[in-house]
Amino acid sequence: MRTSFNSGNKSIRSSFLLLRNFASRKNSPMVLRCILLCFTSIGLFCSDFFGFAPMTWVRSSLNDLVVPTKVFCNSIIALPKLISEYLDIKRENQNLRRKIETLKLEVVTLKNTSQELMELKKSMKVSFPIKNLSAIGKVLGYDRTFFDSFLMINVNGTKCTQGDVVISNDGLVGIIHDVHRNTARVRTITDNRIFIPVITKSGERVIMTGNCTENMESAELYDQNNINQHGIKVGDILYTSGEGGVFPINIIVAKVIKVDGLKKKIIAAPVIDFKKIDYVWILNPVTSPRS
Repeated sequence: MRTSFNSGNKSIRSSFLLLRNFASRKNSPMVLRCILLCFTSIGLFCSDFFGFAPMTWVRSSLNDLVVPTKVFCNSIIALPKLISEYLDIKRENQNLRRKIETLKLEVVTLKNTSQELMELKKSMKVSFPIKNLSAIGKVLGYDRTFFDSFLMINVNGTKCTQGDVVISNDGLVGIIHDVHRNTARVRTITDNRIFIPVITKSGERVIMTGNCTENMESAELYDQNNINQHGIKVGDILYTSGEGGVFPINIIVAKVIKVDGLKKKIIAAPVIDFKKIDYVWILNPVTSPRS
């Protein structure tokens, strides 16, 4: 039995050596190389399946090589994502720095504006109650056409509504026409849709309105030719009389520049240059404004 087993092993060994010699030749057919590869694979599989000690060592060595390689490959794959996250964080930091600088400038601007408003408030020379004050607006621009005359102001979200009265340090400006989120349009006293009851220091009362120019005019005073009987002359200052429940009393409106006896009208120029106003005061009406 032992002799036949040894002879069998020799025959297998001889066959394996023969195949290896044929496979190592340059001119050997591809079939022999494939057969050699199959025998090698079968041998490795059987050794691993039956748990031979050399295969355990080989498996352990391969694992020691594969795990670091896998970690390295995963790191390489994740590298673009890490770079992208780093760039995003860097851009976000830059945006935050710019926002911080912008906020610092806004704080400085608000401090300067607050100081200007305090100085403006100290310089007010009007006789209406301070409790009527609603807000303060910064003038953005002035627009006048043949039909309208508007002043655009920035109210910065403060509480003001349509119909509120607007004045400056020099006199009456107009009435708020409409309000948006941070801005409002003021219909000025030179607009022909505003009627203002005024009074002179001598007690003469008339109603003034705009005439689609830079000036104001009164309605026809009376039917007589001698308009000077009304007691108003060139140079008189016109103040709000407080009648009608819209405008507070005793605010300067305009100065008489012409007494037109032919048309029986008074022509007056506003004391305010609407192109040179920086800030305005917003007042609540004395009562609900007329429609």
